[in-house]
Amino acid sequence: MSDNTMHESGPVSDNDEPASTGSPADELGTPPHAAEILGLRMPLGIGTMLWGDTPLDRRITDRILSDDLLRLIRERAHAAGVRFVDTAEGYGGGSCEARVRRAGFTSPDMLVATKFLPALWRWSARSVVRAARNSARRLGTPRIDLLYIHSPIHPRRPDAWIRGAARAVRAGLVRRVGVSNFNARQLEHAVQIARQEGIEIISNQIMFSPIVYGAASLRDTVRRCRELGVAPVGFGTVGQGLLGAGLTPERLRSIRLARIAKIGFDDLEPLRRTIAAIADRHRCAMGQVCIRWAIAKGVVPLVGIRSLGRLEDAVGATHVALSAAEIEEIDSHSLAHSTFDRPRRRRAVFVILISLLMLAYRVSRVVPISGH
Repeated sequence: MSDNTMHESGPVSDNDEPASTGSPADELGTPPHAAEILGLRMPLGIGTMLWGDTPLDRRITDRILSDDLLRLIRERAHAAGVRFVDTAEGYGGGSCEARVRRAGFTSPDMLVATKFLPALWRWSARSVVRAARNSARRLGTPRIDLLYIHSPIHPRRPDAWIRGAARAVRAGLVRRVGVSNFNARQLEHAVQIARQEGIEIISNQIMFSPIVYGAASLRDTVRRCRELGVAPVGFGTVGQGLLGAGLTPERLRSIRLARIAKIGFDDLEPLRRTIAAIADRHRCAMGQVCIRWAIAKGVVPLVGIRSLGRLEDAVGATHVALSAAEIEEIDSHSLAHSTFDRPRRRRAVFVILISLLMLAYRVSRVVPISGH
């Protein structure tokens, strides 16, 4: 849920009524909408990946958000009707969960989601229960609204994590369970295991944007979500900035998704021209078009929020009225860089990196980071 610049339009509407999820029907946008499954009136979530405030975060990010700013973001979001915030135990080494609590996001009318990360030292169902207990403590709540099992990338099958999540539900630590980055086949298996344990998988959090929509594996996954009654929640809707205004060849080289997927500037031009033309017609930002496009597909988009302007643009996007023709035009130029199609060795690298990052956060709390 990256925090890429999108605030490029004027003030959004003062209308505080939650936006409708109604949209031109297509093969993925048929009812029920993900927002309905999650119990949300506003089809939008706040991403908190870059809210960490540990010594390591101070080393690797350009700006640590203040507690006052986060509280203000919460107040404005709540007033606009946003009731969904997403975090994880691995974001900021758990400090993002604590900051969600301090900012006031854990009020009873909010849906707060967090994630269990399958680090290499975790091999049993008990590890999910322990992690859920620690996340609940950092969030300052007796029960987690929604716990995601993050990515089926561990050498062990995710069955153990799902059974652990079921234990956490029975222990009163977790209300509902979801998965993250599961493809259609993995999702179907996860739902089967969950039902054997007496629980339901209610959400699948996946990368969802015009950068990946051209991939059959991505569309198959969203379609399977529909069939199983699972809410697709999308991150990376603006393609980590690849589909926002102001992209240059130099900036493109600094974007991780472009490097990993080997996306060149020329590869993006037809899609970017299409989105820019639609944005001009609606007098809105390119990023807002991408967010509204995702909602039209029946997905609840997560937007990384690091400023009030970013929040205003995200909320304003829910009021953009795209036509069926405009949605089809974006579809026709979409790329096919889905994470589901990456080689298994890259997923192995990811689980190693995420494990090392979690260890680095633990060490940073004990050993001061040089220069700070």
